[in-house]
Amino acid sequence: MRAGCLLAASAAARLKDPANFIFWQPVVSGKQHWQQFMRLKMASVLASGQAKTVSDQLRQQLSTGQAVEIAGYTFSPALVESLEAAELKPPGAIGERAAWLELSTREGATLSPVSTQCIGHWEAAAYKLDARMVNGPGFWQTSEIEDAPALITATLAVLESWQ
Repeated sequence: MRAGCLLAASAAARLKDPANFIFWQPVVSGKQHWQQFMRLKMASVLASGQAKTVSDQLRQQLSTGQAVEIAGYTFSPALVESLEAAELKPPGAIGERAAWLELSTREGATLSPVSTQCIGHWEAAAYKLDARMVNGPGFWQTSEIEDAPALITATLAVLESWQ
């Protein structure tokens, strides 16, 4: 879901009309996102002592056209190649509106410098951007189902403001 923003922005570049976006804890760099999945895989086999060879094995599998499984997700070679090349950039057309919602359970949390920089690119492309922190758990970081009611409330508030 978080990396879906990369696909949405890329697809919107092919539209003739401007697109509006709502990003939940967006992935700014597909390459970094893929590296996080690689770290997950390495951590899962660390106890077996094979962590050093896991990265090489995964790359070998992908280079021979085989999909790899990490944390319950299946990654095809084409998906990994596309993900590694993806960056969250505004579509070429002049934009309209976007919302950037990030979650934190810390009081007074602020957007990361990477997020702030990316938001600046979207604003420079004429997007009216509503960026905010929302109190809630990092639901994507757990294998358990995690509710984020404040995120739903913030999303609905954004949609209502766009009416």
